[in-house]
Amino acid sequence: MSKIFGFVKYCFYLCREKIVTMGKERIKYINRIDSLEQYNYPRYGYKSVETDFVKRYYNVFAILAGLNPCCRDLMDYLTEVMDEDNVVRSDEYSRQNFLQVLKEQTLQTNGEFVEYSDSNIKKAFQVLTDRKCLIKLNKGLYKVNPEIYFKKNNRKRLEAIKFTLEFQKGVRNTDMELLYEVNEATEEYGENKIEYPLTPDECIEPKSESNE
Repeated sequence: MSKIFGFVKYCFYLCREKIVTMGKERIKYINRIDSLEQYNYPRYGYKSVETDFVKRYYNVFAILAGLNPCCRDLMDYLTEVMDEDNVVRSDEYSRQNFLQVLKEQTLQTNGEFVEYSDSNIKKAFQVLTDRKCLIKLNKGLYKVNPEIYFKKNNRKRLEAIKFTLEFQKGVRNTDMELLYEVNEATEEYGENKIEYPLTPDECIEPKSESNE
């Protein structure tokens, strides 16, 4: 019985000292020191901090430098609301939601807040697409460029970049599925050589140039 009580007490301790809920973690820190009869007693404070994150890669500054406030605010917002595949939308609902979040975060005591027109937000989507921050998949459907922002591990990121490049070349659809049945082959591009398994029946000898 004492072991069960000890386990329950330990679980309660963990919940009190370190609480993780929906992207937030509660941390304990020393808020002040009280001295009493030559002894120093810590008094603790608690703070909930975000644990969800998006990786931002080094090349992003050169891409975002000089953008107007609407574009910067929109880009920051999109990196927070994008799904696990970096996909975001531009429709009336998503743009209104952006304005609502922006209002909540910038509302001043005098009632003033940051606001953009719907046309400016649409233009911001176009500017971010031109800057390669966003990749347009379809009407009203975009993908945040995984080369500059990503949530998952590096292996998943490299795969996402590969699929995105192939989508831009017309090889994949918006679901990142191949549009063609691909026969494995060996390709050479300048000094870079990409080798794939090749069966003897698939081998084609390159034509030799005649000197005649």
